[in-house]
Amino acid sequence: MQFISSIAGGLWSFPMPALIAFTGLWLGVRGGAFRALKPKTVIRDGLSRLDKGSFSALSTALAGTVGTGNVVGVAVAIYFGGPGALFWMWISALIGIAVKYSEALLAVKYRGGPMYYISRGLGHRGLATAFAAAASVAALCAGNMAQVGAISASASDIFGGGRTTQMICAASVALLVLIAFRGSSRGKTLNFIVPFMAVFYLFGCAAVIIKNLSALPGVFTAILKGAPRPEAMAWGFRRGIVSNEAGVGSSPIAHAENRGKTPREEGALGVIEVAFDTLLISTFSGLMLLTSGTEELPALWPSRALSSALGGSAPAFTAVSIALFAFSSVLSWSIYGEKSFAYLTGGRGIALYRAAFVFTAAASAMMSFDSAVAVSDLMNAVMALPNLAGLLMLAPSVRKETFSR
Repeated sequence: MQFISSIAGGLWSFPMPALIAFTGLWLGVRGGAFRALKPKTVIRDGLSRLDKGSFSALSTALAGTVGTGNVVGVAVAIYFGGPGALFWMWISALIGIAVKYSEALLAVKYRGGPMYYISRGLGHRGLATAFAAAASVAALCAGNMAQVGAISASASDIFGGGRTTQMICAASVALLVLIAFRGSSRGKTLNFIVPFMAVFYLFGCAAVIIKNLSALPGVFTAILKGAPRPEAMAWGFRRGIVSNEAGVGSSPIAHAENRGKTPREEGALGVIEVAFDTLLISTFSGLMLLTSGTEELPALWPSRALSSALGGSAPAFTAVSIALFAFSSVLSWSIYGEKSFAYLTGGRGIALYRAAFVFTAAASAMMSFDSAVAVSDLMNAVMALPNLAGLLMLAPSVRKETFSR
């Protein structure tokens, strides 16, 4: 496992963020995606014809994007990179906006996620198959094991019991996933969870920030002064990209399900997705940590910061927030993995994939959280490579749709 961790760490330390940054700049300039940075354009296109289909697609995409990376991931970035890391998370969002805009636009244009816009837009079946295969496995790891592991670890921290508590928690999540598979639409479930979890978590962050409002000017000064530090750039940009998943190719699968918008309008929804994830949720997390006057190991820091305003209820608040973020990600990624697997098999064997997903959720307690994260990071990179290659080659299509009337 140390070998996998080293490879994943090496890929995400510089090569993957650099490749995603280059793709974002290329799509921004060559594809005209920087047009999507204009607030007026985003509001006009993104909020026009906002019906149930649009809300469902956005909720599913946000559920897969907004996760533990917005809580613990931000703490990791600031802990190792200093306050300036938050500045580079903002920069990653601006570049990620161009990528997400293009992904969502192409998903609607070619009526499918990356495997479809690569095969239909480029005629490159091999590259599309590589993405679908990687996404099928990544859903089991990044979207399942790592997220359930986060829930289990959080429960163990609060209730004690070590591995026993983790196993009970993982089994419970697996049961809920099974019920979701057999019951009502996962999309409808996410339509309820996503707005609730966002308001719930932002309320806690706001409570800390308001209580320590006098520290806010100093925090912004520290962010700007710390931004030039190399470690701030490295950790901030890396965790920002991992958080909003720009270029990974997961959320376009959700955006492709929206039939009520034009490609350009759906691209604007992709912009809103990144803005919500990084510029809102992650920013509130960072300001909460920095204004609290506390510092702790990343896994414990959010709870310690929240305790400055919420007192003894902070651990439970943190656990519930992580559970909501992680479980919504699990449901969202189950959709991504299922559709990717269906592409590979022509729609056959879905029941088998669902069984593997439930089993993987239950088995996550047997794997350390660090190991699950390492496997997830590796699979995210493998998944991103064919998607980024496709995006670079489809820049002319992005430009054509962006400037079409």
